[in-house]
Amino acid sequence: MFRFLVVLFFIGTWIHAAEIVPIEQDDSRVTPDFAALGQMHQVAGLIWSGVALNTMNYTDAIRFCKTLGGKARLPTKEDWIHLGRVMTRQSEIFNPELFPGMKDRWFWCFSGNRYDAGIAFYFNGDNGEINYTLRNISGWVRCVRGV
Repeated sequence: MFRFLVVLFFIGTWIHAAEIVPIEQDDSRVTPDFAALGQMHQVAGLIWSGVALNTMNYTDAIRFCKTLGGKARLPTKEDWIHLGRVMTRQSEIFNPELFPGMKDRWFWCFSGNRYDAGIAFYFNGDNGEINYTLRNISGWVRCVRGV
């Protein structure tokens, strides 16, 4: 019975690790502007862009993703929660090294705060937590698009 459990553990680890799949720069599913942001990865039904070169406020982040074309958008709070779960599964501790460009950054979520229009949610790339802050300060941006 012990051998069976070990095999399941390793198989489960391999399956979860495979959920973050690198995407080639010349992939036909993305626009050249989207690809220009660098390292892209597919997680479930989304392709995640690399990190924008500059930080920006919430409104500019939404606009920026739209300018990339191909139905690119700012990830929702739910998109980030899913990515955070994928980045936690291997060790049961959030690992920012599993997804390039996460460490020491926080990223805007396209999900406002229904109680205060001046606040929006963000994803903390160091620990995988969702929190909120003022929309007029600068944060990092990643964009997503459907597969």
